[in-house]
Amino acid sequence: MKIQTKLLLTFVLAGISLMLVATKLMQFSFDKGMVDYLNLRQVQEYEPLASSFSDYYKLNGDWEKIRSNPRDFHEIMRTFHEQDINSIFFGPLSRPEKRNGKRRPPPHEQGFSPRDSQQGAGRKKGAKKKGNRYKKGVSISLLDSNKDKLFGPYKQSAPASLINIEVDDDVVGYLVIPKIIVADDALDLRFIKQQRQQFLWIAILVTASAIVLALLLAQHFVRPIKHLAKLTDAVANGDYSTKSTLNRKDELGELSIRLHSMTQQLKLAEESRRRWVADFSHELRTPLAILRGEIEAILDGVRKADQNNIRSLHEEVQHLQKLIDDLYQLSNADAGEMQYKKEDINLKDIIESVLEHHQERFKQKNIRMVSDVHQQGDFTIWADETRLQQLFDNVLNNSYKYTDDNGDISISLRKDTSDYIIRINDSAPGVSDADLPKLFDYLYRTEASRNRKTGGSGLGLAICARIVEAHNGTITTEHSSLGGLAITIRLPIR
Repeated sequence: MKIQTKLLLTFVLAGISLMLVATKLMQFSFDKGMVDYLNLRQVQEYEPLASSFSDYYKLNGDWEKIRSNPRDFHEIMRTFHEQDINSIFFGPLSRPEKRNGKRRPPPHEQGFSPRDSQQGAGRKKGAKKKGNRYKKGVSISLLDSNKDKLFGPYKQSAPASLINIEVDDDVVGYLVIPKIIVADDALDLRFIKQQRQQFLWIAILVTASAIVLALLLAQHFVRPIKHLAKLTDAVANGDYSTKSTLNRKDELGELSIRLHSMTQQLKLAEESRRRWVADFSHELRTPLAILRGEIEAILDGVRKADQNNIRSLHEEVQHLQKLIDDLYQLSNADAGEMQYKKEDINLKDIIESVLEHHQERFKQKNIRMVSDVHQQGDFTIWADETRLQQLFDNVLNNSYKYTDDNGDISISLRKDTSDYIIRINDSAPGVSDADLPKLFDYLYRTEASRNRKTGGSGLGLAICARIVEAHNGTITTEHSSLGGLAITIRLPIR
């Protein structure tokens, strides 16, 4: 399955799941809010009834009469519902207490005789004698100030709303209105149904939008991945000229930058490989061509097979053998197979031994050699003695080959808190800035003519770099104050 399809499915499923959860939560919140609203509206509808009972209490001074004569309760309820019906047919009346231009007397002034109550019950056929369900099946209860039941089916365990009955700011009783648990009114149910249908349509619209947005996001994320895949295919086919055009600030942008860097490294490695093949071919071709020419000249009788000609052939064979040996050492160093036998040795003694070995050679070119290695001090180092001798021998050979006659070479040895520092300076000729970082490359010479007589094989400094790295040190080059090249070697004390 393609990553674009996976992303699309992930976004769509996540969007649908969130929408379902949100829809359920919205429906739950709406249903609860609807029930709370209906209960609040019901309380507001019965607040005028609490005022009627408040008037009754003012006239009687207590609840004893209604406790002993429940007909008073029914008469107040009947009067309240007549007002409710009048408000429907004749408009809302705050307190419709007048009849025929006269104020209706309160229940106490009417006496609330059984006969009056029966007549009142007869006039309102909707009122049932059993219980007190006067409106929409609501059972009203009346409590005194101590919340003791005066009338009605009140139960403390049943959820209900209490409406205070106050007289002169004192609570003298309570009306108990059972709370609505589930909406059952036809209009309320119709409204709830309409709202749920609206929720459904909103959910469908949002889901469709989520699918479209998921498709766009999937394409947005996959497009740079396809671009990077195309770039890697080009690199795999050897085309290192292709560049990434992504300009992003996210992880894909970082991946593009790293891929571009890797491409450049591969390009340099490929150029180095080609240069290596060309240089190696040239290095082998030159001595072989000389050997072949001299041997053919001897076979053709052009040259005699005397001692001088044979010595010339031997020198070419030695040069070829030296080149092969150096290449073998470099290949072992790169593969990590070069053997090192490290032990505690005196670094000063090794350098003095190498300098003494090269003393006569430098005198032949009238090169003055100055050294401060003879100083006193402890220069013990954990290293391979043979490899360090090879290191300093190669560096001095390089200076010998590239220093003009009557030149100067200086060798210094010192130490700081963590390293031994060896510095070799020679006089002219110098090295250009462009050649400095390439001196440790394989088969690299600063001479374009590739003169093997002075330039050597071009592998000596490369071997030096591998030996120093094996001892956890560093080797660097820079311009010398004497006019030539300065090589600085840092080796850790321990």
